[in-house]
Amino acid sequence: MLFRSSIARNQIGYLELFLKNNPTLTSIERGTVEPYIQKSLENIRREVKILETILSSTKIENNRIQLTLSEIDCNELVKSSVEGMEEIAIAKGLVLKAETPDKPIICNTDKERLQEILFNLIDNAIKYTKEGSVTVKLEQDGDDVIFSVIDTGEGIPPEDIPNLGKKFFRSRMYLGSSGTGVNVVRPGGTGIGLFVVFGLAKLMNGKIEISSEVNKGSTFKLKLPIS
Repeated sequence: MLFRSSIARNQIGYLELFLKNNPTLTSIERGTVEPYIQKSLENIRREVKILETILSSTKIENNRIQLTLSEIDCNELVKSSVEGMEEIAIAKGLVLKAETPDKPIICNTDKERLQEILFNLIDNAIKYTKEGSVTVKLEQDGDDVIFSVIDTGEGIPPEDIPNLGKKFFRSRMYLGSSGTGVNVVRPGGTGIGLFVVFGLAKLMNGKIEISSEVNKGSTFKLKLPIS
């Protein structure tokens, strides 16, 4: 699995270099080729994310994750996480933005695992939001740092919220009627992403809080101790 993930990452690098450093392409050729390359990049990035999420879930189940702690700038991490997911949001016509305080918030945690949590939460928010926005908000509350991912998506039924974070659990398959009597199917997913989010949050002495209203949106909050 690690081998496949490495190959996929190499493919991303080659395609990005092709777009940036290919002076032989005319503007017409670039306009023709670029949409297909961007679509390929999006698909490969999703494959990498799926592979890495499955790997993390296996490690969590077998207690094989070791945290590497260091002091990190949470403001910068939020901004880089948003930048990393921006193309996916733009492709859906969504606004993805970061809201961070003027003063940097420094915390002692595992940077790679924290970014994995944020990527999963942002990806979920984008997936289940048809229009509007996804906001990643950072704030400090006493000795805790709070990362909130807020969307204007379809929301989650209250009876499903207690089950979120269980492996392979997905909220209801149908979102309701399209007006023609045909059920609107919820976007696909495995339920592994939130399993990893909850597992990593627990390992990092943090917790996930969820608030949601059907047809109005959801907020996922990650609370972590600063030190």
